[in-house]
Amino acid sequence: MIYRVKAYLKDKYQYFTIEAPDKKSVPALLFEKIGSNKATLVEIREAKFFNIEKERTFNLKLSRKKVGLRDLELFCKQLSILLRAGITLLQGLTIIKDNTTNIRFKNILDDVIKNVRSGINLSVAISPHKVFNSMFCGIIKTADETGNLDVALEWLAEQLKREIGFKAKIRSILGYPIFLVAFALTVMTGLFRFVVPKFLKLIAVGHQKLPLVTQIALDISNYIGYIFVIFILSVIISIIILKIIKSKFVYLYYRLEEFLTRLPIFGNLIVCLSSSRIYWIMSMLLETGVEQLRMLEIISGSVSFLTLKNDILNARYAVEKGNQMSEKLKNSIWFRRSEVEMLEIGEKSGSLSSMARYASELLDKEIEMVMEKLPRIIEVSTTIFTGVMVLFLLLSIYLPMVSMYKGVAQ
Repeated sequence: MIYRVKAYLKDKYQYFTIEAPDKKSVPALLFEKIGSNKATLVEIREAKFFNIEKERTFNLKLSRKKVGLRDLELFCKQLSILLRAGITLLQGLTIIKDNTTNIRFKNILDDVIKNVRSGINLSVAISPHKVFNSMFCGIIKTADETGNLDVALEWLAEQLKREIGFKAKIRSILGYPIFLVAFALTVMTGLFRFVVPKFLKLIAVGHQKLPLVTQIALDISNYIGYIFVIFILSVIISIIILKIIKSKFVYLYYRLEEFLTRLPIFGNLIVCLSSSRIYWIMSMLLETGVEQLRMLEIISGSVSFLTLKNDILNARYAVEKGNQMSEKLKNSIWFRRSEVEMLEIGEKSGSLSSMARYASELLDKEIEMVMEKLPRIIEVSTTIFTGVMVLFLLLSIYLPMVSMYKGVAQ
């Protein structure tokens, strides 16, 4: 439960937002938060949340446009600039809402503004909305406590910009090959469905034995509808099986993730991307004043791979016991030894934030090199795949023709 507390402290009334299991626990948590028992409690009441999204269903139906990373990046950047200019949080949120063209995001900001106006902290006000993930809410919560909200927002804008840039690179690399393969499959499906059967039936009139390649092509054309349905069902069943393995057979899912990290080229790319992102988050959280235990907790909530999450939680447990984080990360398949040794130096010298940033930049350079090679590899693979399909189709058509001509010649 979230409670709003009014207290008399340092000769003035002050308001605090406390998260507690019940009302009786609020005073102890408040005194722990402010570090003093000299405050006089005036009022404790349950915080009320407004949910504009439920009230404005008509507006939501008018616009199905989702709140994207670009909207969040712009929001963080604008709010950071407004706060540094001396504008209050409530005024900043109102200015951004008035200039937002995305109706869905405007309604969310309306919700947040009402909650902030009622005295709710920003981190609590944004938490009910799914567009703000756990890492976003965790960083804002820490910034509320440390008073570095403008710095945290600027960092979040930079992080979102990095993610947008990476997704744009992936789209540019995969766009043409995907289009080429989709076009080739569409043409081949049309040929097998409408052209090949008629042509091969004409050849089969003479009761001549068909070559193996031609017979396979004929079987594909006869059952292409069933093949398509089986393919779709296989994909759906595979997804369901993966979800079952993830929830019921965690150890097996761990082995699948380890296999994924060992794939040629793509496995290394996944590892570098994941660890680079973590090092970047680590650097920025430490720079905004987040303690190490809280930092690892936020990072563990922002990753999707179970093995990676487990490694980070083990590192957090080691830090909690007074050991170094780097000692646990050395045994992880997700963190290379060279970057972990940089973290170890940072822990010993007190420059962990700088070392984490250097590790992230080092990995980013390697990612750029791999991304430069990736288009050529994908284009070659796509060309070979398309060429094999065309060759198969040509052989299935011309081999029986050659056999027929030989029979006529004899």
